[in-house]
Amino acid sequence: MYRLICLLFLLAAAPVFAHKVTAVSGLTDLETKEGTYRVELKMEVQPTGDPNIDDQISPEQAAQTFAEEVVVIYFDDSEQKPKIDTRVESMSDDQTPVELQRKAVFVGLSGKIPEGAGAFMLYVRETTDVSVIMLIRKDGKAERRFQVLYPGDFGRPVALEESGETAPEAGETESGEEAAEAGPIDWVKTGFLIVLPDGTIHWIFAVSLLLLTLKLRPVIRQVAVFVVAHSLGLALVAFQVVDVALESSIVMMGLGIAYVGVETMMTENLKPWRLPALGVFGLFHGFALGKSPSFEAMLVAAGEDLAPTIGAGIGIELAFVVVWVAGLFVLRILTRQDWFRKQFVQPACAILTGAGLYWSISPFL
Repeated sequence: MYRLICLLFLLAAAPVFAHKVTAVSGLTDLETKEGTYRVELKMEVQPTGDPNIDDQISPEQAAQTFAEEVVVIYFDDSEQKPKIDTRVESMSDDQTPVELQRKAVFVGLSGKIPEGAGAFMLYVRETTDVSVIMLIRKDGKAERRFQVLYPGDFGRPVALEESGETAPEAGETESGEEAAEAGPIDWVKTGFLIVLPDGTIHWIFAVSLLLLTLKLRPVIRQVAVFVVAHSLGLALVAFQVVDVALESSIVMMGLGIAYVGVETMMTENLKPWRLPALGVFGLFHGFALGKSPSFEAMLVAAGEDLAPTIGAGIGIELAFVVVWVAGLFVLRILTRQDWFRKQFVQPACAILTGAGLYWSISPFL
């Protein structure tokens, strides 16, 4: 049992980020009068932590490769070969240390609209696990709703002429299948995936709250404080009231996991100071959730529309509910065993403490 716990938590303590494009938002401009198009993709590329890999492939190269191999531009049935340009912009303020600054890579795909083309459409190849959130403007006028393209999806065709007979019907691809257009289910799904499976540090903290005690009242009090705190933090970031660097939030979240691990090893009772501490750490979880690439991409595409933000928030809470329900189910079975506290909770908390300390220093490594 001890070895199994060690394996699970060591896997969870693996690097939070991998060297890949983690989320993509885009803006497409179709200028039918000038006969040009431009698709601008905003991406975050996270390093592996392995210098041998990171030195060979820069973030710009990784983003450009994603644009070339994953995103496909169609006019009618014709696949395009656009010109590609890249640039890098800092997403942190001037006061953030250089080593902690977050950078986004912008990749532009541009070209001429083929003469006589009736419709524009995007396709995301199945070679990625990243969805693309896209807002399309035709002659300066944006679509009412943005599109979410999951791997293997075609976007909703956009007719280049108001009465063009060659364009597919709105909402359908040429195969007759419904095209991807963002709606409530997509917003909720985006929020859910931020926590499960992508937000390892978030769901591990959520599970750790259950290790102190399984008594209903203490569990509800801890969960309630954490939910209120991270929801507040998420809202503050979403509405641009605060701007906390993701790296700073990771440090605090790591310390939060270490704190919960140490305290749970020392006591089985809910101490008065635990709830305020969970409130503070919960705020930073909210800040980090608001800075997740998927959430930021959705905010950019949604503009002033609040519905996607609310939908993503609901998805985040649903993910935490799934974590807590599953955690309670498993732990209530294990708690019937005499060895539960000594051979499960204590080793798990020790590993939690180590994982939390690792996370707290990971931004500086």
